Order: sequence, then C-alpha cells, then structure tokens
Amino acid sequence: MEWINTRAGQMQKSPIRKLFDRASGMRDVIHLEMGEPDLPTPAGAVEAADRAARDGKTHYTANNGIPSLRRAIAASPFANGLSYDPETEVIVTVGAINALALALMCIIEPGEGILVQDPVWLDYFELAKFVGGEVRHIRTVPEEGFRVSAERVRQALTPNSRVLMLNTPGNPTGVVLSRPELEEIARVAVEHDLLVVCDEVYRTLIYDGVPSASIAECPGMKERTLVVNSVSKAFAMTGWRVGFAMGPAKLIAKMTQLQEYLNACVATPCQYAAQWAVEHFEAADAMREIYDARRKVMVAGLHSIPGIRCAMPAGAFYAFADVRAFGMETQILCERILEEARVVCTPGSCFGSCGEGFIRFSYANSIENIEEAIRRLRTFAARLPHADF
Repeated sequence: MEWINTRAGQMQKSPIRKLFDRASGMRDVIHLEMGEPDLPTPAGAVEAADRAARDGKTHYTANNGIPSLRRAIAASPFANGLSYDPETEVIVTVGAINALALALMCIIEPGEGILVQDPVWLDYFELAKFVGGEVRHIRTVPEEGFRVSAERVRQALTPNSRVLMLNTPGNPTGVVLSRPELEEIARVAVEHDLLVVCDEVYRTLIYDGVPSASIAECPGMKERTLVVNSVSKAFAMTGWRVGFAMGPAKLIAKMTQLQEYLNACVATPCQYAAQWAVEHFEAADAMREIYDARRKVMVAGLHSIPGIRCAMPAGAFYAFADVRAFGMETQILCERILEEARVVCTPGSCFGSCGEGFIRFSYANSIENIEEAIRRLRTFAARLPHADF
C-alpha cells in the first residue's frame, strides 16, 4: 500500500540541498550556497539559554511563547514602529518557516490563489502547494532590477487570489522595496482584499543607508499584514529555531492553536536566548558591518570576471550574478563549477523560472574564502566561451 499522500509525494527535494549533499563527499570545497551566517551566536544569547536551563526553565511554555520574549519583540525594531499587543498579536514560532507554514495552513482553502514573487526563496512555492493553494508567480525581470511592482502584482491576480507573499529584503536578489513601491502594492492589496504575508528576516541586513519600510506601515495595511521575522539571520542563530510573527489577533490566535497541536511551543531555553538577542540589537548591527565588507569584496570580484555581471545588492547576504553570457543552463553551470572549481553556488532557477541565467553566491563566509572562490571562478570562467556584453 502507498502510504504517502499526493501533497507529500509532490514535494521536491531542495536543489540547494542536492548540491550541498553532493559537495559533502568532496575535499577542498568552498561553500557559497547556504543561506546561513558563518558567524557565532552572540555569547550573551548563549549565556541566557544556559542560565535558563540551569534555573529549571526547561518545561513547556505558553503555545505562543514566553510573555517576556513577546513583549521584547513588540518593543523592538522588528515591530517597525507599529504597536502590537504582545498578548494577542505576537506569536513565537519554530523559526520563520514555521510561522509561514502556520499562517498559510490557517488562511488558505484548497484552490485559493497565493501570489509569490519570482525569483524568491524556493520554500514559498513548496509551502503554497502543500496547503493546496494555487501558486501564481509575480514575474520580475533583471531589466527592472527584479523589483516587485504594483503592476506586476496586478498581472498575477486571479479572481480567487487570497494571499500575497512578499520578501524584502529579497532572497536571492537582495532587493529592498522602497516605501513608495510598497504603498502602491498596498493599494492593490486593499483593492483586492488580499492578506499580505511579509517575510522580513533580512530586515537587519540593509546597506549603504538604503531607506527601508514594511508594507505593514502603509495606510490600511497593519490589519491585513502578517509580518514574519526571526533571530536566525540577524543574530546568527539559525540552529536555535526561533522565529515570530506579528499580525491580526484573530489570525495569531488560530496560528497559536495550530502550533499547540503541531509542536506545542519553541524550546524554552532557546526563547530566552532569543529574548537576549532581541533586547541587544547592537549585536545585529555589528554583524551587518562584517557582511557589508564581504559584500563589497564578493561583488567586485564577481564583476571582474569576464562573462559575469553582478549588481550591488542593497540587502540580505547574497550576490545574484548574471551569467547569461555563458549560454548555459544555470543548473548545469553550477554543477560544473562544483566539479571543476570546487565552489558550491546556487542556480537561479532554484528560485523560480525568472531566476534562470543567474547564480546566487552567499557572502556569509570569510573574506579569505570569498577571495579564493573568486580566483577559482576566474580560472574556471576563462575556459568557457562567453558572449560580449
């Protein structure tokens, strides 16, 4: 008998994980594919978890998280200057991905439309399909800097559209949507009665003083926006698995109820570690400065390689390089780079069809490794024919 249902059977293994697994058996490999900080978790967060465990805080918490962490989140820059009731409008989840999953499971009826920008983090597509949603791609183009516009959202709309998923700063593009752009998109959301699920996990990683905003700040949007974030990227705490969401009380209540049945709560000591982080934003600021230096080395290096063009990302910790001049599918190109240059990178096609022709390179790695990767890539690229730009 077949025990796997159709939805689970349709799930695809992450192409990123496939490359990672392939590289795991190889020597002298430089990893530029993973969306994970290489920096250590701040000592204060580690000490907070240790102290909590030693003090006996090792049992279940409230399903929506410990009150002190929820209060800290509501009072932090993560709240974007908006007022959220920590009792009813904030939930602590097992990472940001859990918040996204809980939200979609609570919102979407089978066949309802979910608008997803393309290219974007591939988990969006799999989550949307798993909950039975009809995925509609908001197609963006390199000629417009992969920016999501109100017009492109309109083009993706269908009569059954219910949720708009946004990611800014964007993975893999590093695009930071401006307040005017978000206000235009917000008008579309209000006009078509869309709920917006906005993933802001890279919000602390914005460079060069680029102005940033949350769509939740736009007129009429706080009551129809779920803001999702986590301590993972901001504080190098991916393994602690602490995310959170802020939004309408009715939705948060249902997400909390569902979380009770799925995983009860986030690990208690981890919540205390996250509270320390949220209350010490200077730790995130220090990490941003490190990524900024790496960003400049990465982009300058990639852009200097014949056949590769790379714009400077405004946010996150990825460079999204244009490799169309090589005339090769990016999946094949990345496989060759791994085999011949011993550098692991991510095909843009992993993030949707609009990412084809581009490769994502993570600069969450040391400058020494980035510089060595650039040397290897330059040697590799010199062996390939390429079109002139």
